[in-house]
Amino acid sequence: MSYKSQILYLEQTLEELKAAQRKNYKREKNHPRNIFKYAIVVPNHPLGIHEHYTDDFENAKKSCIEWATDYGRAYVEDSTLKTVYSVF
Repeated sequence: MSYKSQILYLEQTLEELKAAQRKNYKREKNHPRNIFKYAIVVPNHPLGIHEHYTDDFENAKKSCIEWATDYGRAYVEDSTLKTVYSVF
């Protein structure tokens, strides 16, 4: 498998996983991802992946920077699970 075809395969797989996750969120009506516009995700948190939720993008960016400073990286996802801001 060439490098480009491997990247394409991984991108397609990621989109399939995101589609499945969006379906899961729709089943859970009270999940914060269904209520708020943005999720700040901290993958390197000592307790595992950590998420915060907000409707304000500027607040999400500010929180993302603070969490990345403490734990190495963080990113903001919108309600479609698209990464709209990240700090590494």
